Formats: sequence, C-alpha cells, structure tokens
Amino acid sequence: AVTLSDAAVRLFDKLRKGKLPGGYLLTRDDGLPWQHSDQDKLMREAVKKARLPHGTVFYTLRHTFIANALSGGVDIHAVAKLCGTSVHMIELHYGKLLHSDARDKLNRISFV
Repeated sequence: AVTLSDAAVRLFDKLRKGKLPGGYLLTRDDGLPWQHSDQDKLMREAVKKARLPHGTVFYTLRHTFIANALSGGVDIHAVAKLCGTSVHMIELHYGKLLHSDARDKLNRISFV
C-alpha cells in the first residue's frame, strides 16, 4: 500500500474517473501506457517552466523530497516507506540531516 496526501488522493480520484478497473491510471495523451523515456521531454519542459536548475531529473526531486521530509520532521520509517527504500539506505545517505538537530530534540524533552 502507498500512503498519499489528501491532495494526491483528490488528483488520482479525478484521474480514475471514466477508466476501466483494469485500465492504466496514468496514460499519454494518445491513451497508451507510458514507456521508459516518454517523460524526458515533458520533464525538461517542466524543469524550465518551474525555473529549476538545468539537468534536474525525477531522481533530483526524490532526493529533495527526502531531505525536506526528514528536515521537516517526518519520521524516517515513513520516509523510507513513501520512497520505496529502507531505513538503512536513508540513514546511510541522509544521516547528517537526521543527526544535525539531535541537540534541539534533546532540549525539548526532560533529560539531563
């Protein structure tokens, strides 16, 4: 199961209207399922429109999401589940973010 935000649920509810139960939820404009590189041109256009750095790809956005989620206080287990990875991999690659605010967290609890 995948946990979605309320906004994502509304989006997918809208996208599924008029589709058969076994049909593809996300399709190209011609109704066919997406292939491996179909998103390349669209991603480049979206990056330009959003004024993101040249070369931004989906992986860049995933990395940004993970860093922002951890910095924003989302539990490491939730981040791992949402991103389809392990807690170990999150700790390995984002450990600095996890431990950078350890003192602040300790100061918020009654602990010597």
